[in-house]
Amino acid sequence: MVGIYIEPEKTKGGLILSTGAIKESVWQGTVGLVLKKRKTAFNDEPETGTYFHG
Repeated sequence: MVGIYIEPEKTKGGLILSTGAIKESVWQGTVGLVLKKRKTAFNDEPETGTYFHG
């Protein structure tokens, strides 16, 4: 489960961000946060050559 990040229109200090600053954050900002994963999320799969542990 991934939570997506939505850029606020104001900073913590109360400054209003410009449209250009908000658009730029789409390309350089945070994408999401992993909130929950299943037990099989990062298992090695030798048949496909996918290794997560070592």
